[in-house]
Amino acid sequence: GFVDFGFLEPGILNALQGMATQGAKMPEELNGKLVVRVALGYDAMSNLHQQLGRALSAIQAQQQGAAAKKTA
Repeated sequence: GFVDFGFLEPGILNALQGMATQGAKMPEELNGKLVVRVALGYDAMSNLHQQLGRALSAIQAQQQGAAAKKTA
């Protein structure tokens, strides 16, 4: 499989966060700058998937903890 890595403008990320917070409709696609396409074997892709899942879970837990502190 292939994994594409690229960049998005920081302003776009801030705008998306604001939209998500307000419950606005998110865009179907974003235009960024493709930097590199990497070919990965199944094992490497599976490991990357697991690592990204753990990173996203940690971010979600952090955000939920911050939200809980605000309501307390």
